[in-house]
Amino acid sequence: MPTGRGCMVPPPQEGRGETIRHESGTPARADAGTDTVIALLQQLAETIGTRYALLGRIDPDGVVHASTVSAGGAVTTGIAYALAGTPCEQVASGGVCVYPRGVSGLFPGDALLVSMGIESYAGIALRDVDGRFVGLLAALGTEPLHRRARVEPTLRLFAARVRAEIGRIDAESALRASERRLRSRDAILAAVADASERLVRAQRWSDVVPEMLELVGRAAAAGRAYLLEVVETAAGTCSRLAFEWVEAGVTPPASDPLLHDVPVPEEAVARLRRGEVVHETRATAPAPVREACGREGTMSALLVPVIVDGTLEAIVGFDDCEQERRWQPSEVEALRLAAGALAAAAERERAIEGMQTRERILEALAAAAERLFRAASWELAIDDVLALLGRATGASRAYIFQMRAVDGGVASTLTHEWVADGVEPSLRTGIWTDFPEPPEVLRLLERGEPHLLRRDDASGAVRRALEQEGTLRAISFPIISERGLLGEIGFDDCVRERDWISSQRDALRAAAGIIGAAIERSRVEAALRESEGRLLQAQKMEAIGRLAASVAHDFNNVLTAVDGYASLLREELTGEQRRFADDILEASSSAHDLVSRLLSLGRPCPLEVVDLDLQLLVREVQPLVAGIVRPHVDLSLELAPAAVRADRTQVQQLLLNLVTNAVDAMPAGGTLRLETGCDRARSRARLVVADTGVGMDAATRERCYEPFFTTKGEGRGTGLGLATVYGIVMGLDGTIELESEPGAGTRFTIELPAA
Repeated sequence: MPTGRGCMVPPPQEGRGETIRHESGTPARADAGTDTVIALLQQLAETIGTRYALLGRIDPDGVVHASTVSAGGAVTTGIAYALAGTPCEQVASGGVCVYPRGVSGLFPGDALLVSMGIESYAGIALRDVDGRFVGLLAALGTEPLHRRARVEPTLRLFAARVRAEIGRIDAESALRASERRLRSRDAILAAVADASERLVRAQRWSDVVPEMLELVGRAAAAGRAYLLEVVETAAGTCSRLAFEWVEAGVTPPASDPLLHDVPVPEEAVARLRRGEVVHETRATAPAPVREACGREGTMSALLVPVIVDGTLEAIVGFDDCEQERRWQPSEVEALRLAAGALAAAAERERAIEGMQTRERILEALAAAAERLFRAASWELAIDDVLALLGRATGASRAYIFQMRAVDGGVASTLTHEWVADGVEPSLRTGIWTDFPEPPEVLRLLERGEPHLLRRDDASGAVRRALEQEGTLRAISFPIISERGLLGEIGFDDCVRERDWISSQRDALRAAAGIIGAAIERSRVEAALRESEGRLLQAQKMEAIGRLAASVAHDFNNVLTAVDGYASLLREELTGEQRRFADDILEASSSAHDLVSRLLSLGRPCPLEVVDLDLQLLVREVQPLVAGIVRPHVDLSLELAPAAVRADRTQVQQLLLNLVTNAVDAMPAGGTLRLETGCDRARSRARLVVADTGVGMDAATRERCYEPFFTTKGEGRGTGLGLATVYGIVMGLDGTIELESEPGAGTRFTIELPAA
């Protein structure tokens, strides 16, 4: 490079350039050309009669890079000087320029001309076939030029010959470069073909990657060849060194922590995802990589994307540790084939693995269907089903979410879960309890479509929950029955972000369908059992009613006789004996009441149906309830409007019977809670009577509505209270639900048609 404006590099004896002298009279080779060019320059100096001839090329920065040949044949190379302020500048702008004498005085800023005593100068521009300026040819003399008329024709003649020779040299150089590129390309293609054959034979493509990197790396004359996995992290897209090959004497980077999870610039990621290659030099690489490149001697690198199923999965890289290499298009295309071969092998392996996974899922699905439909309830088999499907899919988790309607939307709760070894269960954390389902997800599931969830795409509470449980990607399928969307079955991946192929999705959609059918079957069977229970209870009531009706007349006649004789005795007796007659009459009255109650069991129908509000009715009978409730029992009311059509007396009797039983179940005290409300969506009114008493075991729950069945001591109950309640509810076309466990209290929930 120039050291000052308009200064030619001084001769070798002053420390610049290099003079090559002839020992045998054969011209030395200059940087600018071959022996022929050197000979032409020497002839030019001799013909024009100057001491030197100069051949220079000009770079875009306006610097002349030149070589000189003296008339005696000495060659000086490596000359560089700024074009501005020199006679060569006139040549570059005009074409031919001749200064027969006094040139140093005309260009005093050109210190070299002055110091060398150059007196005369003749130069001509060199142009290519398209007329573009590419360099110059000049003759420099220490004496004035004679025969000036011959100078310009001579310059033009020699310029044509030099230009032709340079063109030939450039063509030969381009041909040799093309041959080198073709040899390099052919070598890479041969290596790729060899590696591709090995990939086809291998069971797993990753087993062949080290061999492939060595084959292609050597063919490409690279210092290193490596495979970087592309991973998505919270910090963005990163590369992770997976495989490498290094040439002998080159530092391997595998142990360098700076090359583990290195962030890839967004611009480079975008280009790689579009299938473009990225050429990086040490100067342009990201800071962590630049530091590593400095330690490992990397000058430049070529990065080629490996795209599998449309996704950037990996990057194949080739480092040059000797120079900032300019990769030729033919070489790049050959290296693309190497990346393409890896992608094809990965896609093939993924397809085979996907089909094998699908087969495992189908086998698991068959076993799961058998277990679901052999079990008494879907909930008894679902844990085994999730384990079967989870192992078959290779998922980290398999789970069931159940949904329920809440005010303004739908909430999901994780109810069943299977996890692979080493994966933390989510069920015990409670993070997925009553989780609000986004409306767009609900719409997707209601259409029967799967829901794909990627952690890096999520936000808010969902993102935090996924991070807490370590989930990278999840897929779920809707569980639908005749009642609509019940929930979803899902599968989590905590190790990698899997892409589920369509055949796998179809198999898992079928699994969701089978689970939905099993849930519906369990519901229908439960409803059938409930109907059978109601029918049995109704049959019992009918039998009792028939029995009561058959004996009522005769029994009442007997009671009438007892009443008559007891009344006569009462009139005849006095004192304590008269009280005995009163006791007989009282017992007969109780017997009459018992017959009446038995008759009502056989005919549980409303007597006078009117519009009632359960809330107001509870408040009306509150004084009676307060009389039943003992001092050590707390009464809690949670009342809301609940309109029904029913017989007032029957509903009062129903309520008081339940309250009496609840109080009796709390001998040591507790809380009695009465609730009323209305489910407008279902057009049902609700009455709840709950206590914190001793509760019931399973055997008691099974028989509690049977007439004459009681757990109270002798003489404390007839066993007709709950039977009467059941008969009234059935007569009103309602339902009664019992929840009770020993020591955990009892809760009766009665639902009646809303008015």
